[in-house]
Amino acid sequence: MKTAEIIAQDWSWIEPGDGVVVIEESDEFTAVIDTKTEDSHVVWTVGKGNCRRALDYRDGILILPL
Repeated sequence: MKTAEIIAQDWSWIEPGDGVVVIEESDEFTAVIDTKTEDSHVVWTVGKGNCRRALDYRDGILILPL
């Protein structure tokens, strides 16, 4: 069985307050960056319904600017 290679994303360009599109394997949504770690490896987003999520740069998630 072949597994997909997960490529870590470079999220150093992301700043708190940025509007973004988050694209996961089975979901896509818009959100605002709430905060991030100093190394940009984890970002917290606030999306629909004020739902706050932590996203890790190694999880194969693509974040694009709005």
